[in-house]
This record gives sequence, structure tokens and C-alpha cells, in this order.
Amino acid sequence: MERLVDLQLLDVVGTDPAGGVRYRQPELIRLYAKELCEEHDSRQVRVGACERVFSGWLSMAVDGRRSTGFDGQRLEDMLRDPSTLFDVPADTVPSARGAY
Repeated sequence: MERLVDLQLLDVVGTDPAGGVRYRQPELIRLYAKELCEEHDSRQVRVGACERVFSGWLSMAVDGRRSTGFDGQRLEDMLRDPSTLFDVPADTVPSARGAY
């Protein structure tokens, strides 16, 4: 990842609640990738790719829930302050949906 940062293909935007580094793709790179995708891939291929990404995220969330022994009390705690649960850039999901 640091090599991509050095090449300015990713920007470091901070850290997540667990202390991991958060990255963001620069807007120009994202737009160029989208343009290439639209030029070379059919809508069906693009939709399939998005579905695989979303499915992967869902699988990771389900696996994470299983491995942590998630219980009702923890859910209540998280619901009291949900802003910390999904501490991701606000444009993450809309940007992914834009690939459709």
C-alpha cells in the first residue's frame, strides 16, 4: 500500500478505530478508472463486479459477528452511539454504487 501512496495512486486519510491506516483513491484516479471500466466492460460485467464486492463486505461482516460472539448488550451499546460503528468516509457506499 505504501508503494501506491508513494506513486500518488492512494492518499492516506487517517486511521480507523482499530488503529489501521485508512486510504482513499484520489478523485482523478477514480474518474479515470471509471471511464476505462465504462469503455471496456458491459453494464452487466460492472454490476456483477459491484455485487461481488458488496457480497464480500457482507460476508466479512457476518464472519466478524460470528468470531466476536456478538450479543444483544453489545448491540444496545452500539445503537447508543452508532457513529463509531461505521467510521468510514461518507462517500464509500455512494461511490461504490456509482460504478453501476
